Amino acid sequence: MRPRHLSRLRPLLEPVAGSVFLVLWVVAEIGRNTGLASFGFYVMLGLYSLAMAVARVAPRWALGIIVVVPFLQMLGAAGVTPLQRLVAPLESTSWPIAGAAVFVAFAVGLSAGTPIRIAAAAVGVLQAACVGFAIASGGRWPSWTGYGETVIGRGSVSLQWALILSGVAASLYLAALGLGIALQLGGRGLQVRERLEVAEADLEVAGVELRIAQERSGIAQEVHDVLAHSLAVVVAVADGSRFLRETRPETTEEALREIAGTARSALLDLRGLIEELTDDAHRPQPGLADLPALIRGMAATGMRVDLRTSGCPGGLTPSQQLSVYRIVQESLTNALKHARGTATVDVSFVWEGPGLALTVRSRGSEPEPDPASTLPPARSRGGFGVGSMQERARLAGGWLTAERTDPEEGDATDGHLVTAFLPTYGEHRGDARRPAEARAADDRVADERAEDAARPTSPRAGSASSSSTTSGCSSTASACSSSRSPTSTSSARRPTGARPSTS
Repeated sequence: MRPRHLSRLRPLLEPVAGSVFLVLWVVAEIGRNTGLASFGFYVMLGLYSLAMAVARVAPRWALGIIVVVPFLQMLGAAGVTPLQRLVAPLESTSWPIAGAAVFVAFAVGLSAGTPIRIAAAAVGVLQAACVGFAIASGGRWPSWTGYGETVIGRGSVSLQWALILSGVAASLYLAALGLGIALQLGGRGLQVRERLEVAEADLEVAGVELRIAQERSGIAQEVHDVLAHSLAVVVAVADGSRFLRETRPETTEEALREIAGTARSALLDLRGLIEELTDDAHRPQPGLADLPALIRGMAATGMRVDLRTSGCPGGLTPSQQLSVYRIVQESLTNALKHARGTATVDVSFVWEGPGLALTVRSRGSEPEPDPASTLPPARSRGGFGVGSMQERARLAGGWLTAERTDPEEGDATDGHLVTAFLPTYGEHRGDARRPAEARAADDRVADERAEDAARPTSPRAGSASSSSTTSGCSSTASACSSSRSPTSTSSARRPTGARPSTS
């Protein structure tokens, strides 16, 4: 039987032991004691059996019984006649009945608390003294054994035997009490180990569930970033082509090509994500060099994007570049979804100070009424958008805020402002100050690009990676200038409130 099943039977130990003790002594004494002696014996037997039965649930009562009964027997052995009639004295055949106190001591040590155990030890010494004097008084023990007078002088035989018997009884009592305490401590240690094992198992399960939740969240963010942007472009181009099919039918073919290209790109991105999850395949991750291609794709929907760069780009790790790309992509997608007319977006990169200050400001104009249009206005619904951008900025060592802005002059609708800051890590800074999560992400991206460089793949549309800080600065600057809107003449300024992350 397993220990857990045995623990369920533990409360039955004392009652069963008391009942068995009572039955065995009744069977043993049938026909031996008669009259008043029999009454006193059964009173004594009943009290001892009761003490054994309640030793766990009522230890104070049990300790009281095992010390009161031998005390009354000692007084009866000294000549107090009424007590002899109430509680029978210990005889040559009934003195082992006092051994019930040993079981009571064991049960108390096994189940009681520390104060009760201390009291039980004191009670045990007193009980042993009473039992020893009750047995040895009047020369009973020497007469039962038959050799007391030859071993010990006749005058002191009762006292010496009382001391010897009291010492033996106290030793047995205290040994039983100590055994019970030792078993209780061992049982508690076993329970602690079992609870630790259960806690460790629960912690391991919780860790697995947490990792699964993190992986699901990461997958959801990637799918959202890929599909939400592509579907928004497809919807915008399709609606524009539908509205212009009568006035400008030549744009239909161009719109269909744009829809097919966007859908094909989304399909490739989604397929790459699935392969990465199932086959551990890796593919290049987009970065700063892919921003011009992203902006050109958004321009096909009619959106006006003004990309401005101030300072010399550089110092961002591959994972940080991916975060910047996804933040800009999500901001443009949100501007496309929520703009009621032609969306105008100003994207600003300020490469000054300790990092990159990124601002994306979007605004929309009131569209001309179209009686044929039955499309409802876009409604904002909570999702992964802003939360995903904030999480990406945090993992990159920076921060991000998103807020609604009042309409500027000439605008009919409110705008949105996304402000982000990502620290740069140049060679003079070293990697020691970078967040551990960013370093781990960079290692993964670097490994992916190393594997991609080792096998032939088609280059990503619009990508132009730099080989050094100086060339990267010039190439990125030229890319930014080539994507600048002709209608933009404003100068670059660092957004107010941009500050390095202190986390």
